[in-house]
Amino acid sequence: MYEHRMLIDGKLVGAEGSRTFDNVNPAAEQVLGPVQSAIEREAEELRAELVAEVGCPVITTYGPQLDAPLREALRWPADMIESFPWSRPLPEKDTFGMGLQSAREVWKEPVGVVGVIVPWNFPFDPDAARRYEGTGQPGKRSAPVSETTTQATAEAARRRETFRRSEAPLLHQTGMMSMPVMNPEAPEQFMEWVTGAGQIVKVLFGDPEAGGISLVWSRFGPGYMLPRHSHSADCLYYVTRGELRMGKTVLSEGDGFLQPADRPYTYTAGPDGVEVLEFRTSSSFDMRITESLAGWGRVLDAVRANRERWAAEAEAYT
Repeated sequence: MYEHRMLIDGKLVGAEGSRTFDNVNPAAEQVLGPVQSAIEREAEELRAELVAEVGCPVITTYGPQLDAPLREALRWPADMIESFPWSRPLPEKDTFGMGLQSAREVWKEPVGVVGVIVPWNFPFDPDAARRYEGTGQPGKRSAPVSETTTQATAEAARRRETFRRSEAPLLHQTGMMSMPVMNPEAPEQFMEWVTGAGQIVKVLFGDPEAGGISLVWSRFGPGYMLPRHSHSADCLYYVTRGELRMGKTVLSEGDGFLQPADRPYTYTAGPDGVEVLEFRTSSSFDMRITESLAGWGRVLDAVRANRERWAAEAEAYT
C-alpha cells in the first residue's frame, strides 16, 4: 500500500483538499503511486520568501511572481503532454523515385531534461516549469526532474522494447538502407525488379539515427532471385521458413550464414519461397548492386514468370 501523506516536521501530513498526482517512474513509465498536492498550502510561506529574498512588492506575488505560475506552471505542461498532437500524417509520396508510394508521418517527441537559468527577480515560474522533463514517448506524462535518478536514467537506456512484424515498417520507409548504387548501370532492369512484387522486407528493430543493432525480416516468393550485391555492414542471416539456394548450397529452416561487409553475394528462394531474419550491428547500411547484364536477364525471367503468383501471396504478409 502506498503512503500518500508527506513527512513534514516528523509528522505525516495530508494535503488540503485531498488532491493527488501520479508519480511516474521515467525509466519504465509506470505509476509508482499517487502523491499529495502540497505546494498550494505553502503559498503564503512562498510569498513571504519571495518578498524577503527577491525584494518584490507583495502585490506582484498575487500575479506573475507567484499566484499565476502556481496555478499554471505545473498543471499546464502536464495537461499539454496529454493533449498535444504528437503525430500527424503526411500525404503519400514516391520518396525514392522508384514508383512506390510511401506512407509518411511526422512524430514529435520530447527528449531530455530541460535546463533553465532561473532569473533572480522572477524565480518561481521557470523553476516550477523546469520540474518536468520529456519521457520521449508521445502522450506519456513525465516525472518531476527532482525524482529522476542516475539509476533511472540507466534503466531507461536499457529498458525492454517490443516489436511486431504486423506493425513493422517496410525497409524503404525507414531510411535505414541508402538508395542502391549499381555498377554496371541497369536502371530499366532495376525498376522492373523492384516492382516485381516478389519481396517484402520489414524492419523489426533499428534506428538509423540512433545507430546500434538492427533486425530485418524478409520474405521472398518462390523462385525469387536476388541480383548480385553487397552491403556495408556484416550480416547474419537465419532462415525461419522455406529454403534458399546459394550455388550448390541449400539452406532450410534453422540454417543460416554470415555475410561479410562489402562482399557480393546472391541467392535464390526455394520452391515455396523463403523467410529470413537479418541481424546487423548497424542500423544504417548501403546496397551496391554489381549484377551483370546477363545476370539481370535471369533475375527478370523469374520476375516475369512469377509476378502474378508473388502478388497474390504477398497479401498474406501485408
